[in-house]
Amino acid sequence: RRDVFAGLGLEQLVFRLPEGVSGREGIAETERLEPGVTSGVNHAYAPPPAATAPRGRVYANGLMGWPEKGCPAAISVGVIDAALPSVTLGLENASLSQASFTVAPATSAHGQTVAGLIAGPGRLTDVTLYHAGVVGKAPAGGETAGVDSLIRALHWMNANAVPHVNVSLAGPYNKLLDRAVQAAVKRGMILVAAAGNTGPNGPPRYPAAFDNTIAVTAIDAGLDPYKQAPLGSHIDI
Repeated sequence: RRDVFAGLGLEQLVFRLPEGVSGREGIAETERLEPGVTSGVNHAYAPPPAATAPRGRVYANGLMGWPEKGCPAAISVGVIDAALPSVTLGLENASLSQASFTVAPATSAHGQTVAGLIAGPGRLTDVTLYHAGVVGKAPAGGETAGVDSLIRALHWMNANAVPHVNVSLAGPYNKLLDRAVQAAVKRGMILVAAAGNTGPNGPPRYPAAFDNTIAVTAIDAGLDPYKQAPLGSHIDI
């Protein structure tokens, strides 16, 4: 597949590896054929299991000093996650704009959980929410988002001039995603990403661990870190 992302100044080509060719070999071959390109494998990024968000909102609002009736949104907000279901409970007061970037959308409730934390009852009011569905059913089982889908979603956000985007997906370092995130941030996008659930001794997860994104981890009502929260200098909030 070929995607031209004029707003980001990028062009993306997606290839299927020939049988018997490894990702490393494919990268070496494409970079030999076209010097200067950024070539990489299409890593899978996964959402954590959906949490019980309504219970979590209670102490979070108190810790933040959040207004009981919510806070008017001054800007539009983007979410890159699993697609929303056909019935979006709790988002009735948000103006929704949705797009899908995967051929087999997942049924995960994670996307609605995250959208509800941003634009549900008592959160942002009068908000325009751009929701990009990138999580699909993986051929080997499970539900993941390919790097190519994440980049297409970033382009869609940029094309709609969405200034603030949340990504609650996590995976290994990927130089394709790195280049796309750099392009989006250069054009004014603020990316907030979940740090992941790898535990205190786990490796950094991306896109949260990029220098130009805001990495957010979790605490409980007593301000103690979530037991599966990663540690490291890349954590911002």
